[in-house]
Amino acid sequence: MKWPFRALLAASLCFAGLWEGGIASTRDTQHRAGLVVDYGDGTVTYAVVPFDEPGISGIELLKRSGVSLVTVEFGGLGEAVCTIGERGCGAGACRRRVCQGADPDSPFWQYFRLSDGGTWTPLVLGASSSTVEDGSIEGWSWTGAGPGLPVVDLNEIEALLEIEPSVEGLSNASSRTFDASGQVIGSESRRSSMLSYAGAVMVIVALMGVAGLLVVRRTSRPGARE
Repeated sequence: MKWPFRALLAASLCFAGLWEGGIASTRDTQHRAGLVVDYGDGTVTYAVVPFDEPGISGIELLKRSGVSLVTVEFGGLGEAVCTIGERGCGAGACRRRVCQGADPDSPFWQYFRLSDGGTWTPLVLGASSSTVEDGSIEGWSWTGAGPGLPVVDLNEIEALLEIEPSVEGLSNASSRTFDASGQVIGSESRRSSMLSYAGAVMVIVALMGVAGLLVVRRTSRPGARE
């Protein structure tokens, strides 16, 4: 009988359809936000972070970006950023003065958002209380004065990260760090959504292989009939 092969083939095709539908659904609901981190010495990290929620907090965006991060909790005030990468201070100093020295102009990690008019605006309520929406550009600057952050839009950040415009869904965040001369000194590789397609194809091939073995075993048995 040929029903095992036909049944498994139908199941595999159905699975492929569900898989594709799931990917399409993810693409339909996925949002992206940009992140710019200025370390105060000419080094800048750019990142694009995908998320499925209507909005996430600024601290969550920073965590999902993949940058090395140290934060401390301040109860109902949320989390303070102590260190990004290798720039900042330890948790003890962070709890006392949020890394700022005695000089009022000494640097600490300040949080900004790029407005539609191309101005970096400080978010004084903190990253735990902010809401990052689709298309937002968030910035962190190690500074005691103005933001000093480059003005870029999301398309420009994606170009710096070499994210193809045709890629509709990102599996995870992508980031790249540049030194003062513009040379790349670190990057986080981006997994293409094509990996999901590859996984689906592998499962389909495996199912069809099992179906083929069932047919061979059945037809090789004495007295087996179609």
